[in-house]
Amino acid sequence: MIKSISTGRTQQGYFSPVEKQMFGAALLADPDTSSPFSDVLSIAESGCSSSLLQQLTSVTKRFRHLKPEQYLLRQQDQFDSLFVVKKGALKSYRLTPEGEEIVTGFYMEGDVIGAGGLGNHKHFYSVVALEPSSLYEIPFAKLLQQSAMEPIVQQLMLKLLSQEMQADQSLRLIQLKQVKAAIASLILNIANRLTATQITLPMSRVDIANLLGVASETVCREFTRLQKQGLLSVNRKHIVINDLPQLQLAAGGDCY
Repeated sequence: MIKSISTGRTQQGYFSPVEKQMFGAALLADPDTSSPFSDVLSIAESGCSSSLLQQLTSVTKRFRHLKPEQYLLRQQDQFDSLFVVKKGALKSYRLTPEGEEIVTGFYMEGDVIGAGGLGNHKHFYSVVALEPSSLYEIPFAKLLQQSAMEPIVQQLMLKLLSQEMQADQSLRLIQLKQVKAAIASLILNIANRLTATQITLPMSRVDIANLLGVASETVCREFTRLQKQGLLSVNRKHIVINDLPQLQLAAGGDCY
């Protein structure tokens, strides 16, 4: 995003035989073959017993498929699962006592959702799809139980929890920047994840402005300014990076 748009490059590829056994039930539900768990799975490929593979398979409960504007979670829902975005994009937000929506983050492929609910066993934000999205659902109680028995599952659990914490830190750093630098960082982050210089932003200017705590007109002006400076070509949500080094400078030196 930003809350979950992490600074690392997204790892993509096809499911190995180990992955197919781990996520067998989910694969039957959705044959698309990219996985956010490649780091952990590379450990699994070094040698797993059939019983361990059966245990790992049961960690993933199912896929969740969401249409645009469909909710994954609502504020104050009971915490019982972690989610990993397989494809698509979502946003999280909180409602103030006055009913005002405060955007807290954006999630894309490989991002972890839900760890914030661990503290009081309730989710403190709502999460809604911005575009058609698919997610892995991982029941946390089952993850805990199996992590106590198998080190590889423990590594998976720690990876999932640490990933959302790192994303939170990334968000805070971006929010501390001036608007121009924050927008440049956002674009670089998404471009890096997609390994592309032409991207389509899943979020609206209004959502970006809400996240940064500024008016949407301010965000629009900064996009226009970046375009006039020759760093970007902008056509609504479609962005082309024309000058990567200068865009990195505009982001405050972030290279992602």
